[in-house]
Amino acid sequence: LGLFVASNGNRYEGQWRADRKHGYGEYYHLDSGQMQFGLWNQGIAVCTSMRDILFRQASRQPTPYPIPEVSLQNPHYVHDTECKRIATAQVEQKPEVTEVSTTSPGPSLSPWFYIDCCDRVFPSRH
Repeated sequence: LGLFVASNGNRYEGQWRADRKHGYGEYYHLDSGQMQFGLWNQGIAVCTSMRDILFRQASRQPTPYPIPEVSLQNPHYVHDTECKRIATAQVEQKPEVTEVSTTSPGPSLSPWFYIDCCDRVFPSRH
């Protein structure tokens, strides 16, 4: 986990890989009063959502209107399906192992990705 603070005060708190946002994170757009949360892959937001933060109107350049509520009939299904697709793609992109380890392998990325990340994005679905 790490923290990046931009010169304008915006900040990213989350997971990193090779000095890039990678994995679950939260990007606070303090200049507009919004927070973006979800998944980044090699520095690019790939599966994120935006929401207004409590002090949106006190920010330097607040958005003129609040972010409307998501209007998909089944947003959890859409989001979960995409999270699983991304997790599968990340597992398939794992670099080839050149060393042999005598320890048992850790959990695969898919369960971690789904439980740790997707449940944070939509915690109220259970």
